[in-house]
Amino acid sequence: MRPFLLFILLLAVAVLSSLVITGNRSAESPSAETVQQFIDRHWQTPVALQGRVPESYSELESSLLPESCGSCHTQQYRDWQTSIHSKAMGPGVYGQTLVMRESDPATARVCWSCHAPLSEQQPVLLQKMQNGEEKWVINSAFNPRLQQHGMTCAACHVRKHQRVGPTRRSAPDVTGKIDEGLPHGGFIA
Repeated sequence: MRPFLLFILLLAVAVLSSLVITGNRSAESPSAETVQQFIDRHWQTPVALQGRVPESYSELESSLLPESCGSCHTQQYRDWQTSIHSKAMGPGVYGQTLVMRESDPATARVCWSCHAPLSEQQPVLLQKMQNGEEKWVINSAFNPRLQQHGMTCAACHVRKHQRVGPTRRSAPDVTGKIDEGLPHGGFIA
């Protein structure tokens, strides 16, 4: 589990550093609390279910599949296709977690936290019951095709169907909700 936490910390530092590089002066000297708040909010394990798709979204905008993202973000999609992220849920990991999910779902969940971190990529989820006990349940939102894609665009850039990303190059000092007129309700920088 330690490598995963190190990965998350490094990712948070990279995101905050990119804000500084792109001109967001409010992020020049982030406190440890700011980094921790980002990690706690953005990197739950697993990444929480996205929930209900906004009615205004098209079928394309509703999708969490990387090829859907790639229909507009062609260069990013091509880059992802050749990255280790696209291969994160290869046959070896898939085969191992296939067996583990039946006999040891907790260990499978540790694997999925890096290899397929979206809840929609996980066939079973740990759910707290009314009596306070936790129980493994079948995930009705599970998408096996999405699982096969491994670490997808949505794993980093989508939370509750809201797109999250770096500030726009044309407006590097702007933060917060950006341009409601953009597809999928704009994005959060």
